Amino acid sequence: MKVKQIIMEEQKKSIKANNKKGYQKTISIRFPDGTIVLEQTAIGTFKKCLKKIGFYKVAKFKSILFKGYPLVGLEKRTDGNQKWQDYEDGWYIYSYISNKDKIRVLNRLSDDLHLGLIIKEEHLIL
Repeated sequence: MKVKQIIMEEQKKSIKANNKKGYQKTISIRFPDGTIVLEQTAIGTFKKCLKKIGFYKVAKFKSILFKGYPLVGLEKRTDGNQKWQDYEDGWYIYSYISNKDKIRVLNRLSDDLHLGLIIKEEHLIL
């Protein structure tokens, strides 16, 4: 694992030296059944993971709130800018959070709902 991490760091340095971004930060999620969710963006992975878990199951999870709104719910946030939530399949997903918070939330969901998810930050080479 450390060798892979060192190689990734060297690749990042090389990319920066060439004045190109060259990689995209995202997250990967492995389910106990072997399914791996890995999209090019963290928000894409986050939403796909929540959909696989089931929006209805996540909506029942009330211990994490964002400005009084649940992670997944039927209520649209109406105060100010509408960028806070994405709408998918009839559900509002609180999505405007950092990648670290996405990982933290998914780990908490995994623990509290006994999902057995393995969540990692990833850097996709473009």
